[in-house]
Amino acid sequence: MKKRIVKKKTNPVFLISVIMLALFILCTFAYFVIFRKTDSSNSQNAAQHHQNEYSLPEDDNNSVDVSAVENNDAGTENNGMAPASRTENKNTSPSDNNAGDRLVKVINGVEFAFRWCPAGTFTMGSHELETGRSYRENQFQVTLTKGFWIMETEISQKQWEAVMGNNPSHFKDENNPVENVSWNDCQDFCKKCSQYGLNLQLPTEAQWEYACRAGEDEAYSVKEHNVWFINNSSQKTHPVGKKDHDNAWGIFDMHGNVLEWCEDWYGAYPNKSVTNPAGPSSGSTRINRGGCWDDSLMHVRSASRFDADPNDRFDTLGFRCVIAQDNTKKTYSNANQSANTEKHEKNIKPGTALTKDINGVEFTFRWCPPGSFIMGSPLTEKDRKDDEKQHKVILTKGFWIMETEVTQNQWKAIMGYNPSYEKFDTNPVENISWYDCEDFIKKCSSFGVNLKLPTEAQWEYACRAGSNTVFSWGDSLYGDKAACDGSRPYGTSLRGKSRGVIPVKSFEPNAWGLYDMHGNVDERCSDWKADYPSGCVSDPLGPSYGNSRVTRGGNWGLGAGDCRAAIRDQQTQSGSPYIGFRCIIEE
Repeated sequence: MKKRIVKKKTNPVFLISVIMLALFILCTFAYFVIFRKTDSSNSQNAAQHHQNEYSLPEDDNNSVDVSAVENNDAGTENNGMAPASRTENKNTSPSDNNAGDRLVKVINGVEFAFRWCPAGTFTMGSHELETGRSYRENQFQVTLTKGFWIMETEISQKQWEAVMGNNPSHFKDENNPVENVSWNDCQDFCKKCSQYGLNLQLPTEAQWEYACRAGEDEAYSVKEHNVWFINNSSQKTHPVGKKDHDNAWGIFDMHGNVLEWCEDWYGAYPNKSVTNPAGPSSGSTRINRGGCWDDSLMHVRSASRFDADPNDRFDTLGFRCVIAQDNTKKTYSNANQSANTEKHEKNIKPGTALTKDINGVEFTFRWCPPGSFIMGSPLTEKDRKDDEKQHKVILTKGFWIMETEVTQNQWKAIMGYNPSYEKFDTNPVENISWYDCEDFIKKCSSFGVNLKLPTEAQWEYACRAGSNTVFSWGDSLYGDKAACDGSRPYGTSLRGKSRGVIPVKSFEPNAWGLYDMHGNVDERCSDWKADYPSGCVSDPLGPSYGNSRVTRGGNWGLGAGDCRAAIRDQQTQSGSPYIGFRCIIEE
């Protein structure tokens, strides 16, 4: 008998469950293989375009860190400056950058922030109806074919110190712009930055004005009250990056605070459109732009132009950099003008400081501009001497004069000894003959600085500093404003005392920043002593020979009346504990 095989029926619920499980596994696999791959690609694209995070290729040198590139729409916290958030470096084409995008690099732990200026065309110079316009600002069209990164502030003292290890500034504050730097100093700074992998250069004049205007064609790219100039600066520089002092591209202080060196030699503008101009191929002075804390409002316009010797250092002059690019330089040309024939004036304010380093010691000078004045004293001036006959003097050239007498410290740095009776480093050197002064001047020339004794006319012009009073500050003295014998006062019943020779800068300077033009020590001049002329004279030098040399200013042992601006004295060419000197640099 055969065994019967009984077939069991399949449960339909079970079959449906198996099919659904298989479909679930299949869908899951498809998701990971297909959809996750697509999603990953989309995420990378989104990250690449997030907040316009564009930058330059990453440097191999670890001392320079590309920290961030931010969109210009970012908020302005951190004392008015855009935040430096840390983001991953991206390598993209410069054409993708937006105007004002921000790039941060770090050198020796200090941030250097830059803003992007795109390629473009603009009108350089000023409209002929613009208030304060100069003849040097004729308008012409400029095309810049390459965009560039420019620093969003002037180089600060903190940034300078991080690279150079010193601080030459007159107004010392790490957040203020560095000043007292020459054009050549700026080149040294850029070279030093290249050692850290960051290749910088000064902007061309065209790049500077393009960045300053930031798409605007008005005289100023910011509101006028957001500019540091003579009416609001309190006669000093101010911290960089102050809120509301930035233009539409996020660049701060393009107007005022400090003048800024440019790469170009000074030259007249062309009369036609140019592409990527880089100024003349040679010249005698370099361009600086933007005006400064000591300028009037009309001198801090976008179009204002200034120039200075590449070796000059002023407390009104700093700089900012651009990241170097391989531009083909073209020069301005003007068919209507021969090269190097244009005459132009230096726009230097009276009293502007210039610092020279001679054998490791600083010598500070103040600018005395060309001008005319009445030399001598009026007949009505008390204690007037017969040799003070008034006459008009015209000085056709400006000059730099030391802001103090030569100190003992300065003398020792050059000459190697100290002849003074009262020895103290910050006192004026004394007990030196006229010939000793000449030896000092010759020695300074061996260090590359050409000095002279001032003429008597230059000395009195500098002493008066635009005043016509008995003293540069007024008509009285009793030892309160100068080192003299205060027991013999002038113009007052008040009495002081004789102080003896004292350190330079013990009293306030005159209007041009010059100290001790009255009292302390008599100061030697280059002239032989002689009577004044009767009429107007230009650039007088005194007689060609004589018996004694002129000294001026009085000294600590004389009464106040013998320290007047007009007082004249004469000394043999030998030394005396009452006699010192100061020097000038002629233009």
